Amino acid sequence: MSPLPVYTFDDKYAADTEAFTFNLSAWLGISDALASSPSATVEPADATVQSVNVSGSLVTVWVNGGTAGTTYTIEIEAVTTAGRDCRIRGTFNVEV
Repeated sequence: MSPLPVYTFDDKYAADTEAFTFNLSAWLGISDALASSPSATVEPADATVQSVNVSGSLVTVWVNGGTAGTTYTIEIEAVTTAGRDCRIRGTFNVEV
C-alpha cells in the first residue's frame, strides 16, 4: 500500500462552512472498504466539524468557524472491513 499523505488544503474564511475531502483509495486498495463513516476532529477547537460524508473512498469533512490567521488540523480515524485502522491528517488556514 502507498503511504498516506498529510493533506494541505486551501484556506477558508472564518464565516464559511468548507468541505475538505480526503481520498483514501491508495490506502484502501482494491480489496478493502470503509466499515463505517470515519470520525473526524478539528484542532484548535474554535473550528467545528459539522458533518462527515463518505462516497466510496472519498471522505469529506465539513468544517465551520475558526479564527483568522490560525492553522487548523483535521484528523479522521477510519476502520476498514478487513479490520485495519488509521488516522489521517490535513491542515488548512483561516484567512484574514
